[in-house]
Amino acid sequence: MLTQKGLFATLFGVISLLFALLSSITAMEEEPIRLIFFEATDHRKFEIINPEFNVISLDKNFRSTHLPVQNGDLIIIRELSNFTIQVGALGSFEIYKDDTVKFVPEFANAEKESYNSVDEKIKGWEEKLESFHLIVGKDFPDHLRIKFEDSLLLVNDKVWGIDLSALKFREDFSFYSKNIDLQHLKTVTLVLPLDSSEKDFLKTLSDNNPQIDFQIKNLDSIGVFNEDLRWISVNFQPRYLGIENGPDSLDFRILQSMQSMEFLSFTEMPIPIQERILPPMPQVKSMMVMAQNDFLKLNFDFYSQNKQMEKLLGLYSVGTEIHSLSNLTKLTIADQSFFPRYNFNLRHPKLLNLNLAVADPTDNSLIVSDISNLERLRWLSIFYRSDSLPFDLAELAETHPQLQLLCLQQQHEYRSSNYAISLLSNHSALKDFSELEYLLIQDETGGIASVIMQMPHLKYLSMPEDYLNDSLRSAKLRKALPNTIISANSGFCLGSGWLLLLLPLSLLAFLIQRSFFQVSLGKS
Repeated sequence: MLTQKGLFATLFGVISLLFALLSSITAMEEEPIRLIFFEATDHRKFEIINPEFNVISLDKNFRSTHLPVQNGDLIIIRELSNFTIQVGALGSFEIYKDDTVKFVPEFANAEKESYNSVDEKIKGWEEKLESFHLIVGKDFPDHLRIKFEDSLLLVNDKVWGIDLSALKFREDFSFYSKNIDLQHLKTVTLVLPLDSSEKDFLKTLSDNNPQIDFQIKNLDSIGVFNEDLRWISVNFQPRYLGIENGPDSLDFRILQSMQSMEFLSFTEMPIPIQERILPPMPQVKSMMVMAQNDFLKLNFDFYSQNKQMEKLLGLYSVGTEIHSLSNLTKLTIADQSFFPRYNFNLRHPKLLNLNLAVADPTDNSLIVSDISNLERLRWLSIFYRSDSLPFDLAELAETHPQLQLLCLQQQHEYRSSNYAISLLSNHSALKDFSELEYLLIQDETGGIASVIMQMPHLKYLSMPEDYLNDSLRSAKLRKALPNTIISANSGFCLGSGWLLLLLPLSLLAFLIQRSFFQVSLGKS
């Protein structure tokens, strides 16, 4: 028979076991950070986009990179195809994948000399892209060798993606089904409406593997978008569905019926949908909402019927409509319209991952005070718009010593001439993040390397390409951190800048003028 002392000891043991079990369950819920190595296998130029915080451009001079990700993250791989620039009414310029420029006259006697003031005559231009949207899964290898071939995305010599909107053999889909192994296909990009040949081809895909993701571009002018979307929902079981320029009449009942869909993405959401309340879709755990050309302002209760949401990529001017999402563990805000300040501690206490563009450069307590109680925060990416970091880095290290990843980026147009001195004036506090394993610094600042060299616990360090191109500085850094993977970045992090993938018109004008002298363009 147990004594009272023995009974208490047994109860204490049981309680301790329960706490240990609960802790292990919580730990299992936190997806570990993974480093995926992306390698270009040909000389085509393309971009790897993690909408949470990063864009990496790979070309003939910058062939590979590492990117920190977590399972469930969205990765967009986009090939940069030809640019077409219409100049005046007499012709256009085309910028090809190999960075050469060709003038294409509208009629035979059009003269290049007519365009000495070409920067004043540009009417518009278009960047033609092949894009593939992938959800990182446990089946993702740690090394991805990327190749593009006739509207196909090849990863490690297997076809992972196909862009039906740009097929070389568009009039003969049977070529692909007969001659190309599509059993590893993960994602399809297509344009609605669908014609019968496209449906026949897609049906052959679904018969072999219905678990394929879709990125849909809407060009429907005959009112059949919902009909085609319903056809896809019947024949496929996508985990991810992206809709670009969806119609005002989008039938959400179709989306509600897609029980396999965990990640839903909207680009250029029409105003009638912005003004609605998103109907309940309990199967959806992640969303991306992005504005490209038009201002996007959502109903205050837009997300209120989807409190189960765990991940939101807000690539628009995010406001207090996110107030009801108390279960978020990941949140990306590319731009914010909060007024007054927003309390992340109160609204989103479960956050593990926060990527934030800071709108107010004058309030130095903006970040730390608003996230100070997020005890589970492990990943923090800050994009700021002032000469100096808009919070005290030492205070952040004191309140969040548990951070595992930290990314810091200043938006370029907000730099002053002395930004290199003021950017991270308190950078010595970096070494106080005792658990930091992943550090991304998008702009080198004076003295920061000497601090980083005192952080041998880093697993991964991303520094500006120009900094690492200095062989002496790079060798010194690698010697101090022999166990750290050191990778170059191409200068983009969170914020509106990383989605503005179009070249400025002034740069285009410069490129066109150079073409008159048949100059081959270098890296853009």
